[in-house]
Amino acid sequence: MIKDYSTKNKKTDKEIGEIVKVGKYACVTTKTANILRIVKDNRYIVRCNYGKMEIIDKKSGVKKIVNKNTTKIVKTYDDAKRLLKEVEKIREQSKMGIDKSELVIQKYTVRDAIGMFQKTQTYTDLTESYKQHYRNYFNHFIDFMGDKEVRTIKAKDIEQYYDYQLHRGNLSTAKKRKDGKVSKKEITNSNPDGISVNTLAKHKTALKNLWKYMLREEIFGVEYNVPALSEIPMVEQEIDGKIIKTRHIAPVRTVLTLEQLNYTLNDAIQNETDRSIVLLIALGALCGLRRSEIAGLKVGKYYHDNKMLLGEHVWALGDFRGIRKYYEEHNELILIDDAIMHENTDQLKFPKENTIRMVGKPRCLEKIVEYYMEQRDQINNLLDEKVDGSQRLYIPLGNLIGQREFQSGKITRRWTEYQERRNKRMIQNGLEPIPVVRLHDLRHTHASLLSTEINSVQISRNMGHIVHGDRQVSNTTTKVYIHDREPDRSQIIGYWDKNIHIDWSKAMEFHIGNGKGSINVNGSGHVVIGKKHV
Repeated sequence: MIKDYSTKNKKTDKEIGEIVKVGKYACVTTKTANILRIVKDNRYIVRCNYGKMEIIDKKSGVKKIVNKNTTKIVKTYDDAKRLLKEVEKIREQSKMGIDKSELVIQKYTVRDAIGMFQKTQTYTDLTESYKQHYRNYFNHFIDFMGDKEVRTIKAKDIEQYYDYQLHRGNLSTAKKRKDGKVSKKEITNSNPDGISVNTLAKHKTALKNLWKYMLREEIFGVEYNVPALSEIPMVEQEIDGKIIKTRHIAPVRTVLTLEQLNYTLNDAIQNETDRSIVLLIALGALCGLRRSEIAGLKVGKYYHDNKMLLGEHVWALGDFRGIRKYYEEHNELILIDDAIMHENTDQLKFPKENTIRMVGKPRCLEKIVEYYMEQRDQINNLLDEKVDGSQRLYIPLGNLIGQREFQSGKITRRWTEYQERRNKRMIQNGLEPIPVVRLHDLRHTHASLLSTEINSVQISRNMGHIVHGDRQVSNTTTKVYIHDREPDRSQIIGYWDKNIHIDWSKAMEFHIGNGKGSINVNGSGHVVIGKKHV
């Protein structure tokens, strides 16, 4: 038994006097069950048993029945007794199925709920591109559901919406008549192939977030996260000659041949005014960088200059000092230790797998960077700016001129738009267009082409993959490799310098600031030189 906690520890007519421990507090029991006095400061702890209550599981969004118990601290014994009465009332109401919140449930339609959700912090914190996606998803949902009340929507209704989107196309993309309605012909022609199950998964995520908001506000009458319980339709897919049913279609990984890669690099150099395009292609295909790594690569990490800044998170690794010393002595390497992750905002993080690595720097890449930096210097001279080692290496021309940061999410769109221009030029010249591939497929191209001649272990280390059986440095897990303290990238460098052929005599020679007219960025973000959009 615990004794002599306080000079005030005297038995009163309200107390039994037994000393018990509740959490970190020493308490005295009272004649009222579930009320205890804290010895130290004479406040009271109340054990609240609300009985069985319905809660919403935060992960699944599904309604569950749990026995809710908690403790609360109040100032006086009378406050404690009043609280116990309130708890008892709530417990009785829950047994009778009475809504303890006593909130007024109004008849909110899908359109109402979405309009209210779009004013929340959850929605406004999204990047503009994500907002656009959400607007599209919600427009499709409104068109399908009409003015249906959200509290009446069941999982089967959501699944019917998925099925419609998958097989019949989107009402929102169809051309509407003056009366706002869409003909059956327009519905079919708007998107006759429907949308993929992968895109439906994104619709589902948006709807789950909408329902989370409605559950949190408690005024819409929804009892659980309906989209969380809905299932996306299964579709047939052929894999290795077998037809299987799946709710997720793996992306088709397409790689460029060496001939296609050489053509693409030459096309960009000869036809694209914005030289960052060819830099983007080179960093993806010749270095195997991911989108986030292209966005995060700093000028100083490429050039090994004295402005090469390393964050505290890197120095904290300690063992990295030896690796940095080796890197500084070998100009044929690029340090990859940062990536720009596209979330609510662009945030600087370690690359995927938390690996710090060094990538081979072939001479053909150096010439491309020199070509790009020549244009960047022209812009900086006009703006009276200087290149700093802490700046990003890859910056599109429009962002340079407008002196504004770019979002990493837009890199993929720039690559897609370039491929469209390249293939249009190929068709005009009577050539078979090159298949359009994802930006990440440039990384697959990097690995695929190198694998024809180079040891797979060197390729894996160059790309930042974990090599099976490699030991890793103490507590830094996969961040720094012992085996790669003195990396050799000579085979990779030699392969690219042998196989990449660029005709520099045909490179676009347009120089900014040579008296050919003013240069600026218009409201649409296009670069304007004189009166010509580029």
